[in-house]
Amino acid sequence: MLNHHILIRALSITLLLFGLQLSSSAAEEQNRIPEKLKMDIINASKSQLIPGAVFYVITPSQTFTIPYGTTQIGMHNIPNADDYFRAGSNTKSMISAVIVQLAQENKLHLTDVISQYISGVPNGNKITLELLMKNRSGLYNYTADPTFIKNYDKNPSRIWHPQELLDIAFKHQIKFAPNEKFDYCNTNFILLGMIAEKLDRKPLAKIFQDRLFGPLGMKHTYLPTGNDNSLKNPYSHGYLYGDASHVFIASPYSAKEREEAETGTIKPNDYTIQNASWAWAAGGVITTAKDLAIWVKGLSNGKLFNDEYYQKWRHSFTRVEPNNQFVEYGYGMFLRTRGEDLSQAIYFHSGHLPGYHSYMIYDPVKQITIILWVNLAMILEGHEPGEELRTIGVDALMLNEEQP
Repeated sequence: MLNHHILIRALSITLLLFGLQLSSSAAEEQNRIPEKLKMDIINASKSQLIPGAVFYVITPSQTFTIPYGTTQIGMHNIPNADDYFRAGSNTKSMISAVIVQLAQENKLHLTDVISQYISGVPNGNKITLELLMKNRSGLYNYTADPTFIKNYDKNPSRIWHPQELLDIAFKHQIKFAPNEKFDYCNTNFILLGMIAEKLDRKPLAKIFQDRLFGPLGMKHTYLPTGNDNSLKNPYSHGYLYGDASHVFIASPYSAKEREEAETGTIKPNDYTIQNASWAWAAGGVITTAKDLAIWVKGLSNGKLFNDEYYQKWRHSFTRVEPNNQFVEYGYGMFLRTRGEDLSQAIYFHSGHLPGYHSYMIYDPVKQITIILWVNLAMILEGHEPGEELRTIGVDALMLNEEQP
């Protein structure tokens, strides 16, 4: 969710998703794919010291789950697609969908500036709701603040109020003028959550349930409230070597830490029990692989909007980097296109927070859904553990590199 190398992630997925083809002969051979895919995922997970992982796939011809390891270190609990996990920044696509719905109902306009709803925001008279959803506000990301990171590690169960998170962000200088460039920022989505509550006049957890999860039939997805620090059963524990700075600001592991982890001298810390309020509208949702598959497909296919606003959602994407014409970010989602051809669009996002890393990917043309989660937030080499697993899976399923 919070890795400041989000751009690198987006660009790397470009190479995987560009020009993907799944021929009729490949479709006939899909039933042969999982065996090699399973071994590749197991080997990669083992080499990265990942405790547990789930790779959940839906294609036009089949649905399957590839599990690895355990949901709890020291126990023999095989993960599956019904296990609850913390979805992290996949939540950003959800709060953005709510904002689009509110615009559809004429309760706001996407071009409204933030100062119309919340006072005290730097450049609030210039930053529109669209720019917040597209990560182009220029505001400081509160999770990069050293004091926040220290306080989070000291007490992961602390209840944070949205205004406290904004106060942290607003102590810092703005990073650039609104709409100048893309910069992944959790502060944007805290603001959007506050606006949703103000206009819908109910807690964000109920807004999500009433507007998103209920209508799509997502019975195993929720935003925790109050002092609820746990996950519903069955759930996977979430782990991280060292402290939260490795996730929030991508601080590297020392050679000593790597050696001690590889030899088993130290074990990863258990970050399962934490209060989701620190992430809230930016990354607080808890879900399952099966429900997240429903979400990414339903959102990408426009099931939550009328045609006018679905077209606004589809055309909201802007290049993450000026010189890369293929990877874009829109209303809380990444997009991979072949230039201007939206009929070839592939939608995706990731979730990254202490304890967990996940991906949701959907190709509406080929109707392939991939959901991946692992219960380790960062591998010792200093990047997200889901990267290699995602690469293996997308190569095998979409590029059909596996031989019968």
